[in-house]
Amino acid sequence: MTSVNANKKSWLIGRVLFFLLFMILCESFSVYQFRISRFGVKSTSIDGFSIFFVMSLIVAVVIFFSVYFSLLKPSKSFRLYLPILFFVLLAISGIVDIWYKNSIFLSYGDAGELRDSLGSIEQVSNPRWVFGVYVLSLFRWTIESFIVSIDAQRFIETMGTLLTLATSVFVLIRSKARAAYIFPLFVPMWITFGTGYDEYQPFIAPIAIFVLLLIFDEHFERPAIPEVVIVGLLPAIYVGFLPLSILYFAISLWSKDIKSNMKNLFFSIAIYLLAIEISWPLGNRNYFASVIPSLQLGVDTHGGVSGQPLSSRSIFFDLASVFSPSHLGDLGYMLLLGGGVFGAILALFGLARLAKFALPKADLFHVDLKKIGIVQRVCLVWFSFFILFFMAKLGPTGDIDGFYATFFVFAITLGLWIDGLSNQLKWTTKTKAIVSAIICSLNAPMFVGLGLLGTNRTCDIYSLYRSFC
Repeated sequence: MTSVNANKKSWLIGRVLFFLLFMILCESFSVYQFRISRFGVKSTSIDGFSIFFVMSLIVAVVIFFSVYFSLLKPSKSFRLYLPILFFVLLAISGIVDIWYKNSIFLSYGDAGELRDSLGSIEQVSNPRWVFGVYVLSLFRWTIESFIVSIDAQRFIETMGTLLTLATSVFVLIRSKARAAYIFPLFVPMWITFGTGYDEYQPFIAPIAIFVLLLIFDEHFERPAIPEVVIVGLLPAIYVGFLPLSILYFAISLWSKDIKSNMKNLFFSIAIYLLAIEISWPLGNRNYFASVIPSLQLGVDTHGGVSGQPLSSRSIFFDLASVFSPSHLGDLGYMLLLGGGVFGAILALFGLARLAKFALPKADLFHVDLKKIGIVQRVCLVWFSFFILFFMAKLGPTGDIDGFYATFFVFAITLGLWIDGLSNQLKWTTKTKAIVSAIICSLNAPMFVGLGLLGTNRTCDIYSLYRSFC
């Protein structure tokens, strides 16, 4: 009997390993061919598909065991050593690349816009991220005044890498073996942020992770004062965070203590206005007059996107453009390369639930997700709508990093689904850890493609704008 069970176990392990190898091979081939052959661009340190595939396999193995150990029982003190080591080594590699220019990872850039905004704390910066840049400028000014002078470019890349590392470690410690906390850390776009990313995103993506995890937390009741302050600062840090602030308070207002929550809401608004007054030298009135033009509403301004806006003052596509083959292809590119397999698996789960009448015995997909309430569903719908309809002015490759919040939402939702499945089907801790590790390891080719090959960057208008050519 023991030998039969051992043979079954060996057979199952063999099938799983074959599945992983086959999937990573297919993903690697797709990412490599789409990036290299179709566009004829070979600006990469990777020479040849075989090296790319081997690197994808290595990263997949590291991710597999990192996720596996992170989802073991919280009582096991060693369980977080490997995943923390993964992010530490990633950060070290990124910082070495920043300071010694070894070209380990592909260099991304925003034409020096953020670098030029860190000139002084009195300088008027881009109104879309006014308070965040003000804090960064103040921090750099403090370092240069009391410690050492530091180049603005290296400051941005180094601090972004360290912030990504700190956020990853903090979320791992708070995860308590929950897949919903682990999955967003293995989104390809997030991992790439930890390699010396030269943009504003690594400074605001950690905030998005924290707020989204709070929104999807089943124990969330009403916000505490520190959280109210943070939520009030969100739109000042980045104007695109306004929907997150609204969703956050929608949850708190859903509770019975409406009077107290209304006070928190007005307090957050006051914090927001105060942050604008501090960080925008010309005052609130001038800020609100400046922030609308900075959103680049209406028609395309850089030539990176094909399609028409819904109106002359809209940031969204019209219906004809949304369902055009070119846009749907761009959408698939962004979802897979930037978000990994989480969105695709979540879509399959959703379709399976819709087909419950055709599959009455498919209990695997009939999961009662108590953590997904009305507000959380609105959040999922909003971010799905956002990536589908939003006009990426620099094209799907130039603005792939602008949809990180959508990638996080899909990852968190799928993680909640896995957590729900494990409870409903009474999975063992190891079973849940293995399933989750398999899912996350499938993102390895996407990260290798994003971090080392980079997005498709032909020398057209938006590539020139982003200093790619």
